[in-house]
Amino acid sequence: MFDPFGVRRSWDAAKQKGFVDAVSWILVVLGGAGLAMSVLQAPVVLLAEMFRGHRAQWAFTVVNFAVLLVVGLGLRRRQPWARIGLLLLLGTTILWYAYCVVAMVNQEELPLVPVAFLRVNEFRIVAIGAAAFWSGVFGWLCYRLLRADVRAEFGGRDV
Repeated sequence: MFDPFGVRRSWDAAKQKGFVDAVSWILVVLGGAGLAMSVLQAPVVLLAEMFRGHRAQWAFTVVNFAVLLVVGLGLRRRQPWARIGLLLLLGTTILWYAYCVVAMVNQEELPLVPVAFLRVNEFRIVAIGAAAFWSGVFGWLCYRLLRADVRAEFGGRDV
């Protein structure tokens, strides 16, 4: 019987694929919603004179949401390139958070962060705590994506 969505799976297979399915749906929802909001913002960003200096940042955000959506859809189809792509996205995010933590500890300027915030200890403590928390979550996701049982869902091979 034709089953394009894999509804008829055994309990073990469903349990095994639950992690990848959950991550892929989260990426699809975040990427799709962000892309939809970005498209709705397009007329204002592209036509309003006050956003002239922020168009590159907006375009970068659109590309990021599109990449999240494509990687999420690739994970749904168990494409090995999508797993590697997600590992690269998570790894670069962890490196970015590490850079931010070092810069905040040294009270250096950061892109997109007003200098006045860096002088407020409470802001720095919360920002460092959030970066440490999300780095831990993303590190755990990387660990799970590198495990043999998850690799097996993608055909057991890497790109």
